Amino acid sequence: VEGEGGGGGSRKELLSAARCSAAAAEAAASAEAAVGAKGSGADAFLEAMWAMDGALGDQSPRLDKKRERAALDRARAGYREQLAVETAPAAVLHLCVLLLEVELHSHLLAVPGRLVPCLLDHLREGLPPHAHAALAKYQAAVQAAVVGGDAGAEDELRDDIEAVRAIGLSKGKGENKG
Repeated sequence: VEGEGGGGGSRKELLSAARCSAAAAEAAASAEAAVGAKGSGADAFLEAMWAMDGALGDQSPRLDKKRERAALDRARAGYREQLAVETAPAAVLHLCVLLLEVELHSHLLAVPGRLVPCLLDHLREGLPPHAHAALAKYQAAVQAAVVGGDAGAEDELRDDIEAVRAIGLSKGKGENKG
């Protein structure tokens, strides 16, 4: 096929065959020219993409706020259920932090446990200082127990698991121990 393999002819044929407005076709052609120009970089690409966005308009359906709220409610209920019965310290901390993200920021996240410290930093402003300090201390103990097998850390985890659970289930308020 002539023009196959990145030649300009096939792209132009595809562009002309596409059913889109003249403004969208013009924006796509200028984006191709900007990106294909010698010495073009990320700035040229981003400018071309923003120009295309304006010409193309909305290409995907709008968010459905009711469905989004329902998904958050289902996740909140699921996290609360799991947090109430979980016994593994690392899992309790992880569920607590995910539940707090939903409760305080309406963010539904799926993140690995190694990112819990980052999420704790993100939660700092929404939590009372005593709650954030308790979660940070617990996270350090979880890390020490997982990495080093520290027996003292494991005792601390057993002692503090209910306080961490209470912080998660109380939207970050928890018990203020001073």
